[in-house]
Amino acid sequence: MNAETQAAFSALGLPTTANAEDVTNAYRDLARAWHPDRFPDDPRMKAKAQAMLVRINNARDILKTHFQLMARLNPTRDGQARTPRPVKPGVDPDRERKLMMTVSITFLIIISACCFGLMFTFVSSPVAMLAATLLCVTSVSALVVFLVNLTENVIN
Repeated sequence: MNAETQAAFSALGLPTTANAEDVTNAYRDLARAWHPDRFPDDPRMKAKAQAMLVRINNARDILKTHFQLMARLNPTRDGQARTPRPVKPGVDPDRERKLMMTVSITFLIIISACCFGLMFTFVSSPVAMLAATLLCVTSVSALVVFLVNLTENVIN
């Protein structure tokens, strides 16, 4: 996050962890409080309110652009920017990523082996039937080993 974005959050009185809805609410509150029409009889306060409204509008525009960019870079189904998952103490996010890659690859291997096994079952040769049976047994045993490892990694 750059200094301009941090200054925009500060101008609206928000922490940098605020979301787009917080920005909209803070903008509305401050724009209502500092609108120049609230000071028709005091030229000094009217000028001060106009300057504050310009600052508030600029901050809202900067944050609107920030959230649009975040949504484009990290979209979710509803188009809002995804908030980063909090990292639990003692949990290595890189380890979790590697575990998920292992899960994906293992399932691909198991599915491929099962497909080959099904393909061989349609061949009437006894050798092909034996090969299909071995592939299916291998797939199931690989799945069991995988689930045991996954359970151990999740518990630890």
